[in-house]
Amino acid sequence: MVINYFKIKPLDITESELDEYEKYIGIPLHKEDREAILKSTGFRKAIAIKNKLRLDYFDLESHEENLMR
Repeated sequence: MVINYFKIKPLDITESELDEYEKYIGIPLHKEDREAILKSTGFRKAIAIKNKLRLDYFDLESHEENLMR
C-alpha cells in the first residue's frame, strides 16, 4: 500500500486533548510546550501520520486473519 504523506492533513488538537495526552504520557506539558504543539503543523501532522500508519497496520492484520479463515 502506498501512502501519500503530502495529502495527510494535520490533526486539530484542542486544549482538552492536550490534557488527556498529558495524562497518557505522565509528564506535564509547560505553557510553552502547549503553545508550540497547538501552533506547529509539523507536530500535528506527525501525529496524524502515526495514527494513519497504526490504522493501516490494524486493517492489514484483520485482512490477514480473514484470509486464513
